[in-house]
Amino acid sequence: MLPVGIPLKQRRDTRQEWSSGPARWAKECWGLDLQGASTAVVRVLKGRNSPQFLSATLPVPANTVTAMSLSCAESAVRTLEAPFPSSRRAARVLPTLLDIQLPFALEECVVRFMNLRPVAGGKMRALAVVARRADVARRLGQWAAAGIDPVVVDHEGLALWTQSIAELPPNKGFSGLRVVVYAGSDRCAVVAGRGQEFLGAHAVSASDPGTDIRRLLRTYCDPSGDSIMWVLAGPGAETQQYSRLPADLGDVAPGTTHTVGNPAEFLARSVAVRALTDGALRCNFREADMAHPITLKRGERRARMATAMFFLAAVVLWGTAMACRLAPRAEEARINRNMQQLLDNIAGYPVAARGEHGIRVAREAFTARMNDMQSFLAPFEDSQAKLLCEMVESAASNEVFIDTLALASARVDMTGASVTWNPAGTMARWLEQRGYKVTLERMEAGADERIPFTLKAVRGGAK
Repeated sequence: MLPVGIPLKQRRDTRQEWSSGPARWAKECWGLDLQGASTAVVRVLKGRNSPQFLSATLPVPANTVTAMSLSCAESAVRTLEAPFPSSRRAARVLPTLLDIQLPFALEECVVRFMNLRPVAGGKMRALAVVARRADVARRLGQWAAAGIDPVVVDHEGLALWTQSIAELPPNKGFSGLRVVVYAGSDRCAVVAGRGQEFLGAHAVSASDPGTDIRRLLRTYCDPSGDSIMWVLAGPGAETQQYSRLPADLGDVAPGTTHTVGNPAEFLARSVAVRALTDGALRCNFREADMAHPITLKRGERRARMATAMFFLAAVVLWGTAMACRLAPRAEEARINRNMQQLLDNIAGYPVAARGEHGIRVAREAFTARMNDMQSFLAPFEDSQAKLLCEMVESAASNEVFIDTLALASARVDMTGASVTWNPAGTMARWLEQRGYKVTLERMEAGADERIPFTLKAVRGGAK
């Protein structure tokens, strides 16, 4: 039976680095695991909620995304601690810290740093996945001889660990050690961790795995007492040699044993799932000059698309900048045209002058024209008789007693009295509303308790 229902996007654990699958753009991936003279093959289809697993056989169809892994004997995982609380400073020294631990030059390796996180003591901890470029190239050549050219070359230990977490999630109450044993037909690998935290991966003797595993358990087990969750996978997981391991090592720490479903295809389906999906500790040793042609072609396509988008963004920015520059100029030109048309209408002829000088020319032309037309406008102005009647009616309604009232062209002279202070002011405002400039003078109340006043009003340029 193939496992089903493994979540495509698992819940994020803050202790693990979640990253994109190396081939997450693909719709399907064939996972392969060479086991001596035989090969386990699993076809994984990307589903909406979980991947679908299908059995498959060689040969792999052309232009198919494939995934394989380097064994723990051909690659390594190192835990590094940087003495800085800053992730940026820690990331800068990680290559130096790794170079010290390697028996060969770092420049000869393919390296991936992951899972950078703070730990006690103001330090930052990270995992470094490393393989010599010569070993990667040699393995690619061996696979090519067998007619296989994988797009993704994963790390065996990380693939075993993350798939064991996916298929056998840790119990919340269990705080012991998880030990994943890959029982291959030609090799054996052991991966250790606690909860969802990966601790290490090791290649051990396939002929006598118990001795090496016992030595490793003493490194990882808590001396004060520990328990182990054994996870067995690989084509030999159900053989007597491996199925009795937990019992043979029970003196180191007690534990429980779990064998994954369809153990022979466990590693093959793990590398395929990791290639397609996002999750913890994703890895691909095929990069830079060793990248697969499919990856290179996709990178070129993305680069062309990025260039096109950059060019389009530049065009949009240029157009926006031009619009921002031209829009104020167009608005200014429209305002100037409207202003010039208004000046021409006021002056009665096209005004050549601009700005303040143009306004002054238009005003002078308008004043001269109005003076010239005064004799023609006079017959249409209100008559003195009409103004007299209106003033008398206004005085009566405001309780103003008129003593004298003299009307002339654009001039009013008036004396009178009122019972209170306000009526005279009301008469002054009445004349101001008709365009007169009014001078009002009030005197002290007389014996009759009336307040006498004198009012003089002129309109226009009259004196």
